[in-house]
Amino acid sequence: MSKKITISKSSFFEDLITKQHFLTQPDAPFLWDEMVAEKENIKKIKREKDSDVFFAYIESRFAYAYAKLFNAKLMERNVNASDEEHSEVKKILAYFISDDISRHSSQVSQINAFRRWIDTAFILRKMHNYEGYFLVRDTLMEMEEELQLTQNKAFKSHLKMYNQLVQINATLIDEQLKTDYSRIPLQDFANPDGFAKRGKAGPRLKTFFEGREYIESCLEREIMGAQGGNQIKMFCKWIDIAIDLRKKHNYEGYFLVITNLQLIDRVIKAGDLSQSYLKKYNQLLAHASPFDNFGKLRKLWGNDNSPDKLISTFYWTKELANLNEKMEQQEGNEDILVLMLREKNRKLALIAKEQQSFAGRVVSYSTKIPKHLESEFATIEKQYNNNKEEVARAKFLNTRGA
Repeated sequence: MSKKITISKSSFFEDLITKQHFLTQPDAPFLWDEMVAEKENIKKIKREKDSDVFFAYIESRFAYAYAKLFNAKLMERNVNASDEEHSEVKKILAYFISDDISRHSSQVSQINAFRRWIDTAFILRKMHNYEGYFLVRDTLMEMEEELQLTQNKAFKSHLKMYNQLVQINATLIDEQLKTDYSRIPLQDFANPDGFAKRGKAGPRLKTFFEGREYIESCLEREIMGAQGGNQIKMFCKWIDIAIDLRKKHNYEGYFLVITNLQLIDRVIKAGDLSQSYLKKYNQLLAHASPFDNFGKLRKLWGNDNSPDKLISTFYWTKELANLNEKMEQQEGNEDILVLMLREKNRKLALIAKEQQSFAGRVVSYSTKIPKHLESEFATIEKQYNNNKEEVARAKFLNTRGA
C-alpha cells in the first residue's frame, strides 16, 4: 500500500507544488536551480520531511517537459521541415542545453541542471526518440569537457547515470535500429530509390540513415580516438557488440558493425588480438562475406525463427530494386507481371510483419507543446540567432582586418 504524503503550509515546497504556477513559468528550471543552490534553502530542504519526494517531483516535471519539447521539435521533420530546417532546430536545441547549464554562476546550480538533462535524455529514450537522446548525450559530453562537473564531489551520486548515458552498447543500438526501422513507410521499400540516393529518401528513412551513421561515428571515434593498448580494448568491445547484436537477432546492426570494423582493422597488427578474439573476429568476417550473395549471412537469419528478427535492409532493398527492374523489362507481358507483383507483395508483407513486431513496443507521444515551453523555445531561438549573427560579424571584421 502506497504511503500518503502531504505538504504542510510551512513547507518550502508549498507554493512550488500546491499552486503549480511556478512550474509553468518559462524560466522556472533556471530559477529552481538557483534556489536550491542557496545555503539557507539547502538547510530548509534537508530539515523537511519527505523533501526527497517533493524534490524528485519538481525535477521530473521539468525533465519530462523538456523531453516533450525536444520530442515535438524533432518530430516536426516528419511533417513539413526541410533537412536544413531540421539541422537548424537541432543546433538550437543543443544551444538550449548548453545555455541552461552554463549561464549559472555556481557549480552547484550547474550540476543540478546537468543532472536534470541526463534525466531528460533517458526520458527521450523511453519515448523511443533516439535522435533526441543522442543530441542530449553529445551536448552533455561537450559540456563536461568544458566544465568538468562530474569531477565535483557533489556529482558523485549521479555518476552512474552519466556513465550509463555516455556508454554505447548493443541494447541501445538494437532498440534504436528496430524502432527507426519500424517507422519507415512501406512505400520506401516498394520504391527503394531512397536507399541508394539520399535526396529521394523520405524524412523517416533519413532518420534511419542518420541513426546508422551515428553508430558508425561512435565506433570509429571510440577505436581511432583511443590511445595505446586501449585501442585494442575498444576494438574487442565492438566485436562483442556485434556478437550481442546477433544474439538479439539484429542482423542490420550485426552487419553494420562488422563492415565498419573492417574499414579500420588496419590499426590491429598481427598478434594484437588474443586467440579468442581473433577467432571471433574471423567468424564475423566470414559471416559478412559477399560471396554467394552474402550466403552465410542469409543462412544465419534464415535459420533464425525469432519474432524479434531484423534482417539487413540492404538485402530487402536489393531484392526489391532488382524485382522492379525486371518488372519494367516485362512491361506488356501480363502473365509474368502478375507473378512478379505477387512476389513483390510477398516480400513487402514480410517487411511489414517485421516492422509491426517492433512497432508494437513504441508508444506515440503528443507533439503538442504547452505555451510556456513554446515561449521558452522562442526566447532561446532568438538568443541563438543573435549569437550566430555576432559570431559571423566578428569573423567578417577579422577577415577585413587581415
